[in-house]
Amino acid sequence: MDGQELGVNSTVSATINTLNRKLYIGSYLLIGGAVGLFNGSIDEVMIFNTSLTAQQILDIYNNQSVRFVSAGEMLFQNNNIGVNNTINITLNAYENTLNSIIQAKVNNGNYVNFTNGGTLTDYLISGDTTNFNLTLRLVANTTQLNQSFYSPLLAGNISILSYLS
Repeated sequence: MDGQELGVNSTVSATINTLNRKLYIGSYLLIGGAVGLFNGSIDEVMIFNTSLTAQQILDIYNNQSVRFVSAGEMLFQNNNIGVNNTINITLNAYENTLNSIIQAKVNNGNYVNFTNGGTLTDYLISGDTTNFNLTLRLVANTTQLNQSFYSPLLAGNISILSYLS
């Protein structure tokens, strides 16, 4: 609580299998198929791909003005659309609220904002179209007080449709 460990410390390590099972937070499966429920409140759940140290947990607690990172980038390298030079990009699963934004650029082009519908249309690629890099930038809102904590989230598939213009 408040960045401090409470209760008995135990470590459980397992792979989250998203293909066969649902991930439940606040309940567990009992022998015989019954479900046990947590009696309490759960807030600010985070899942990491590594174990965190006590110092990292305290750092996260103490740094609540920024959600994960205020801005981040995702690089998708070595894309090929042949002779086409224009793309439409669709984000199939994303979350950007409180005026946070998601932007994209190809190669050394300029960043362009996605619409609230998660689309970017008619992006003209300059440079190599047979080996291009797509960069997505996740930017927290920094213009309004107390809202810069919210960085957008991006998950799922990214669809790229190309054509010659």
